[in-house]
Amino acid sequence: MVFWKTFPLDIYYKSLFPKSNFTPLIYDKTPLESPTGNKAKWMIYSEKDEKVLSEVREFIKSYFGHPPKTPILDIPESELLKKKDHLIFVRDISDNIVGCIRYKYIGKLILYPLNESENQDIYYEDCFCIHPNWRKKGLADYLLTYLHNFFNNNNINFSLFLKEGRSLGFGLIPKPYYSGKYVYTEIQSLCPKKIGVLKQKRRILDITPKMAFRIMDILQEFCPKKEKSLIIRNSDSENQTWKLYQEKDNILLICFQDTFQRINEETPKKIGWITAWFESPQLSPDIKEEVIALSLFSIKNKFDYIWANSIWVIQDSIKKNTQQETVIKWIEDGSFHYYTYQWATDLNIKKNYCITV
Repeated sequence: MVFWKTFPLDIYYKSLFPKSNFTPLIYDKTPLESPTGNKAKWMIYSEKDEKVLSEVREFIKSYFGHPPKTPILDIPESELLKKKDHLIFVRDISDNIVGCIRYKYIGKLILYPLNESENQDIYYEDCFCIHPNWRKKGLADYLLTYLHNFFNNNNINFSLFLKEGRSLGFGLIPKPYYSGKYVYTEIQSLCPKKIGVLKQKRRILDITPKMAFRIMDILQEFCPKKEKSLIIRNSDSENQTWKLYQEKDNILLICFQDTFQRINEETPKKIGWITAWFESPQLSPDIKEEVIALSLFSIKNKFDYIWANSIWVIQDSIKKNTQQETVIKWIEDGSFHYYTYQWATDLNIKKNYCITV
């Protein structure tokens, strides 16, 4: 994409050496002409058009990724445009939607737990979808450039972008803030008999987001400065299921969220993912595996599959290593990359982090 190839070198170098937990890196881009002949339009919650939302929903279901080879992304209209969200779309000369992207509010970058008003709003670019007939024709660059200029002009500049699969592919520019690998498991593959035994040993608590946020704040408070975790969270989001295990110094805090991705539209299987993970250093691998299994089993009525960062799971439980019997069988999947956009941070993602979307 031309959009990324023109990434400013001075911004790139500044992003490599951020001077604080939050460093603004705002820059200008030259506007582009729409290749379809129609300018992009944008929609906010207070001015939402249900007919257009239904159009966008169907467009994303049909063309996001490579369905049916990849899961179908089906976001209900009620979830597609929430308060603070923005939806940008462009039509062709026949008035059909051929491209869209969502600027989704995901919450605050938590730097001041006791004074949340001082924390920085962070958005998330997702639902980025181009009709197959318009791919590699400049429409993606046009949409990204339109988004960049529109939100700079409206002073809501800072966002996060998730790229799955290969990185953006232009050398080190821009450099991912964090790269990891997915693993997934089918919840129904958990053995009920083993789960029954584990329930007698471990207790998993269902907690509210508010309680989870307080636990994160406490863990951050007692964490050395160099070990502080990245936390971006939205107290208003209803798409959060939090689980807590705590016994003496052993703590595991997990957030499950709906991806709105479905496998097989006729008998859809729901895909969830883990977007927050806080694990105490003392937690042993055996206890951790049992807690993860119980947490997964407790959401079996919500999701069929769960995706997770591979660094969170017991490595011997990944399918390629079959020498050891494990409670959960995780299967390796592709890579993923988080990019901070127009901001940088000296906080490092290691194992514990929270990016609830």
